[in-house]
Amino acid sequence: MIGCTMVFISIRYKSKLYTIQLSFIITFDLLKIQKNMFHLIRFCMVGSFLFTLLACQEPASDADKVYNFVEIDDLDTFITTHPDLIIIDVRTDKEVSEGIINNAINIDFKKNDFKKRIQELDTEKTYLLYCRTNRRSSKAYTIMEKENFKNLYLLNGNYTDWKEAQKSD
Repeated sequence: MIGCTMVFISIRYKSKLYTIQLSFIITFDLLKIQKNMFHLIRFCMVGSFLFTLLACQEPASDADKVYNFVEIDDLDTFITTHPDLIIIDVRTDKEVSEGIINNAINIDFKKNDFKKRIQELDTEKTYLLYCRTNRRSSKAYTIMEKENFKNLYLLNGNYTDWKEAQKSD
């Protein structure tokens, strides 16, 4: 091994969602360094490119997320078949003043204590979430999922849709 050099290179990228570590050892003969320089540079460029490609990947967006939906027409049956169901309205107080689904509780998604109030709930119970447009309820669903809630559902529609369905019944 006279005249040989070993180089250990380790690159680590860490985010909240994943950690990527690339490690490799380069061994080259100092006497043949000029011949191998091209290969060394190419190897480093490919390694850097792969690292950059992996490190810059975005996690899946909420648009790609799969939710458990309950159709508005099936809500009464769903409530009957899930006696431990807790319906959570994540709209603002002003929106709730216009009306609320029967027996729902209001936990305003926009308030600072939203996450704290969610953490006070039993993660083993069944929850159905809704709001005005499904935007806040889907975000609340994701937060609750990260807090290890097991049985989550979204109303497929919103309060206005539910209210209209009640008028037609």
